[in-house]
This record gives sequence, structure tokens and C-alpha cells, in this order.
Amino acid sequence: MLNGGMVAIYRHHGANAAAQWELEASLPIAHPRTFPRDLRGRLLLRRDHLFDVYLPGTFCRQPPTRSRPLTLTCNDSDDPWPLTRTTAACAPFLRPPAISYRSALSRIGKVSNVPSFYSAALLPRSNYNLWVLAAVDGSLHLVDGMTDQLIRGGKWGSDLAAVHSSCGTGTQLLVSESGDTERDGLRAFEIPDRDPVAASPAVEFDGRIVALWPESSGNAAAAIVKRKDTGWHEAYRVSISCGN
Repeated sequence: MLNGGMVAIYRHHGANAAAQWELEASLPIAHPRTFPRDLRGRLLLRRDHLFDVYLPGTFCRQPPTRSRPLTLTCNDSDDPWPLTRTTAACAPFLRPPAISYRSALSRIGKVSNVPSFYSAALLPRSNYNLWVLAAVDGSLHLVDGMTDQLIRGGKWGSDLAAVHSSCGTGTQLLVSESGDTERDGLRAFEIPDRDPVAASPAVEFDGRIVALWPESSGNAAAAIVKRKDTGWHEAYRVSISCGN
């Protein structure tokens, strides 16, 4: 689990209803820079070591070793953040003290001046990749490497993620809904061509969605919700099931 000051590693003990998660290690994050108030970060699992951590102006890596205790090495960095686990087609970076992402190369394919955005999702097509960007002005951009289509008027929030399923086109877009400062919702959309079509009713949460990331398998997304009443964070696994 990642927060602004540490990475907490928990181990699950037991296999019955009384099983509990127990804290195994707390690894502090050293950061000489001041983090922005609305802090965003990314924790990515790796194959040759446990994980990498991306925070504004800071990059941390758990060294590739099986020895205990675990350690975490952090340094200043403005390197691009990977949007997906396997592709670097559009690698954004977070610019402190802002909270928006921006294309590291300022282009996707032949499209230059990619707008600043909070989050992005990749929708694979048969012969190209369609990037969906939740721009900082509340609009949605569909960028295919040749064109940048602007969509306004929807209740788009700042978080979105692509999830694979056996429904419809095979890939749905989970989008947070804006408008309520205390409660957020998630709705699934399909983009069969270039016009988003709602594919599900909204699922409401008792708090604001502060992070939404696809799982490495692509079959679900993790939604982190901060409850207004308790201030605690809750994690949800969101997947798509087909209706009749």
C-alpha cells in the first residue's frame, strides 16, 4: 500500500473468514521536494524485483533481492510515469506542484500538443491504439495518433481506466462521475466508434475516488475511495460482467 510517506507491505494469514492482513514491513519514502496537496502516485509490481514507486519528482525502487529486511531506494526524478505496465506509447510525468499529467514527448503519433490530463486509458483497436484522456478542463480527448477528437458535455470525472471483458466490444472504459464533492460514482462506457455510449448504470461509493488503476491483467481495475465520514481509504476491485 502506498501513501505519501511510506510503502506498507501486508501479508495475508489464514484461509478462513477469520484470516487477517498483518503488517510485514513499512518502508519510508525519502523525498527532499515538497509534495503537492492533492498527491497522486503509482505503485507498479515488477518481475525482476518487487515494485517501483512513482511520486511527483520522486522515484523509488525496491532493490532486486530476496534478503530481509526489505529496503527502498528513492531519488529525485522527473522521468516519465508509465501509464500501462507494458507499453511506453504515451508515458506521462507528474509536474510538481501540479496534479495533472502531460505527454512526455508532447505527442501521440502524429498528434502534437497533447493536452494536459489527469488520467488516461488505452483502448486497443485492430490496427491502431486509441488513447482516452481526461483533460484538466473536464473534457474528454480521443487520440488515435492521427486525430484528436474533443468531447464535451459529459459528467466526466478525473479518473478513468480501461477494463477487458467478454461483453460488447471486449473493452469498456470505467469513468468516475464528477459533480458531488463527497460521493463519487463509476460508470462503464463503450466507444464502438468515436462516440462514448453508456454501458452500465453508475455504481456509487461512500466517498471520493482518489485513484483508479487497471490491474496488470487488464481484466479489472482498483478503485481507491476516501470516505468523507471516517477519512479512511477503502480499496475496491471493479470488473465487468455481462447483462442479459
